[in-house]
Amino acid sequence: MEREELLQFIQNAWQQSHPPDLRRMGLSRLDLTAIDLHRANLNEADLFGANLERANLNGASLIFVNLIQARLSNGNLRRANLVFANLQLATLIGTDLREANLSAADLHGAVLKHANLEQANLSEANLHEVDLTGANLHRTNLKESNLTSADLSQADLRGANLLEANLTAARLTKTVYNQTTTWPDDFDPSAAGAVREKKWFLF
Repeated sequence: MEREELLQFIQNAWQQSHPPDLRRMGLSRLDLTAIDLHRANLNEADLFGANLERANLNGASLIFVNLIQARLSNGNLRRANLVFANLQLATLIGTDLREANLSAADLHGAVLKHANLEQANLSEANLHEVDLTGANLHRTNLKESNLTSADLSQADLRGANLLEANLTAARLTKTVYNQTTTWPDDFDPSAAGAVREKKWFLF
């Protein structure tokens, strides 16, 4: 399916008053820049290497989707369901992933610099060698995630849950955390370069 065909398919779906159903569809390497796929069903779709920069996937269902090497920078994936999604080597610079469900997703080698993952669910996700430089991970669920060799430099981990996460060789230079951040047992964030947020009291 080419871009124009897909746009017509989406338009027809909305004319019939229902979100586009793109389950298991082959969309690899397509130029889908700035496309509107909010609330679409993309479960098990093949989007290998697709260009989805600035795309609107707000509330979309992307369970088991193939997004290997896809480009999703500056896109809107807020509240998207990406359970078991394959995002290996994908680029998500500045992407809005607030409240998205990425539980058990594979993001090995993905780039999420300055992405907004506030309150997202990344429990049991594979974040090996992921670049999360400057990312917003405020109140993000990272329980039991694999963060080996991940770069969390200057990220915001205030209120994040990293219980039982694997932080072997992870970089936390100037990463911000606070008293509500939950770390793995016996992990010393200060020794890893993280900085605790200062509490200011007004008298």
